[in-house]
Amino acid sequence: MKFFVITDVLIHFRDENLLVSNTRSREHVTLCSVGIEALSRLYLGATKEEWMESLVNAEGSDATETSFGEKGLHTDPSFIDLSLKNEIYSGEKLFELLFKRHILVKDYDEYFDFFNPRRSIFDFEKMGNFHEKVGDYLIKKREEKKWEWWHNQKFSKDGKEVTNLFYKTVQEKFIRDYLKKNFDLKTKNVLDFGCGNGYFSNIIRESGAEVLGVDNNQSLIDIARKNYSLADLSFVFCEDTNSVINLMSKTNDNKFDYIIMQDVLSLILDHNIIKNGVSFEIDRLLESIFSNLKPNGLFVCVDPNPIFWLALRLGSKKHPISIVTEYRHKKFNTTPNQYEVVNALSKYGLGLVSWEHPRSDRETDNDFWNNCYAIWDFMIFRKYA
Repeated sequence: MKFFVITDVLIHFRDENLLVSNTRSREHVTLCSVGIEALSRLYLGATKEEWMESLVNAEGSDATETSFGEKGLHTDPSFIDLSLKNEIYSGEKLFELLFKRHILVKDYDEYFDFFNPRRSIFDFEKMGNFHEKVGDYLIKKREEKKWEWWHNQKFSKDGKEVTNLFYKTVQEKFIRDYLKKNFDLKTKNVLDFGCGNGYFSNIIRESGAEVLGVDNNQSLIDIARKNYSLADLSFVFCEDTNSVINLMSKTNDNKFDYIIMQDVLSLILDHNIIKNGVSFEIDRLLESIFSNLKPNGLFVCVDPNPIFWLALRLGSKKHPISIVTEYRHKKFNTTPNQYEVVNALSKYGLGLVSWEHPRSDRETDNDFWNNCYAIWDFMIFRKYA
C-alpha cells in the first residue's frame, strides 16, 4: 500500500516555522527541511516503510488547534496553533502524524469521506462543519448555558458594554456611525429581530426610534428588560415560529419602517438548510416578519461574509493571503452566499440597495484581515412590493 501527499497540501511559513498545511481540512504540521525534502521526493506515493526511512532524521510536531471556539467566533479559523508545545516526532511517529493530519493519504475516497456530514454529534471521524466544531468545544467544556458562552465573548456579563474590541471597533462603531449619517430614525418604528440582550436595540432607540426587540432566548430578554426599562423600547420573548407569527399578527396596524437583524439571517438561511430551497417553516417565519415591513421600508442585516469570514488566513499580518476552498458546495462554512440571500429575500418583495464591508482603524491581526478582505457584510434591502 502506498501513501501520497494529497493535492490540498500547501507548504508555507508562519512565525519562522515551516508549516505543512492541508488547506481543506485545516490541519497543520511543523516540519524541518529534511521532512520537506521527503515530501517533495515521495509525494506521488511510497510505502509506509519508505516514508519511515525518509523521515528518520526529520523532525515535526502537531500545530493543529483542537479547541475551536475557545478564543471566540471571530478569531483566525485556520486552526493553526504554534503554541501547543507538542512532542517532537520523527520516523514512524512523524509518519503517523502526517497521516493523521491528512498530509499523507492512502485513498481518495476515504479522504473525501472525512468531509461528508456527520452522522451524529459524536461522529468525530468526520471533520464537521463550523457549528459542529463549536459544539465539540462546548461539549468538551461541558458548557450548560451555551447562550452565556456566546454572550460573554462579546459583552460584559451584565450586557451593558461590548467588551470584545473587534466587535466594538468594527461592528458597533460602524452601526453607530451609519445610523447617524444615513438614517433619520426619529419617530420611526423599528423591529430588532434577534435582539439578544438589547444592547444594539438601545443604540437604535437613541437615534430617536421606537424599538421592539424580539429574541428566542428568555435569559437574554431578561437582561434586556433589566437594562433598558424605557417607554420607547420593549422586548418580547418568542420561543418558536408560531409565537413569532402570533406576535407579528398583532402589529399589522402599526407596521415597521425598519427591520434589523444582526448575526441572525445567516442562521435562519443556513447554507446547508436552504441549498435545496427555503423550507416551509422558514418561509412562514420570514413571511410573517417581512409582511410587517412598510412599503419602501428598509431591512438592514449584518452577517458574517460567506467567503472570507471562515477562509484560511495565511501570509503575513500586514499582507495576509486568503485561501477559499469552498463556495457552492460547503462542508465547513455554513453561511449563505450573497446570491442565496438576495434570491431568498426577493420572494418577500425585498431588493438589495446597498452593500458594504465594515472596516477597522486598529492594527491587530483580525483588523488587518478584515480590512484586506471582509469579515462582515452590511446589507440594506428595500421593500418594493
